[in-house]
Amino acid sequence: MKRITPLKAIRLKCLDCAGTSDEVRQCQFTDCPLYTLHFGKAVPKGTSRLKAIRNKCLWCMNGTKKEVTHCTVTSCSLYLFREGRNPNRSLRVIKQVKTALKQPLKFNGGIADRHF
Repeated sequence: MKRITPLKAIRLKCLDCAGTSDEVRQCQFTDCPLYTLHFGKAVPKGTSRLKAIRNKCLWCMNGTKKEVTHCTVTSCSLYLFREGRNPNRSLRVIKQVKTALKQPLKFNGGIADRHF
């Protein structure tokens, strides 16, 4: 099965909600947690895709965190990301990235170099 990215999941959810790309483009629900991401392309600065998905799931479940955890709507494109985590990234990789980011950059011929 092909992995889906959080941004692609948001786009699919918006298409599911609105119906067509034209209707997504004309969306008037500015209070929707996914509104700023509904085009599935550019992400406004300071916007977290996973937080937006988590907030949408909380909205769907009337603000009850426990209901989000126990959600049974597996056909929803946001289902895999409902906990605010990306299942495509393993904990090992996340730890490696965090460790690498804490280390100072090494300059290799004037180019900053950081290996993950």
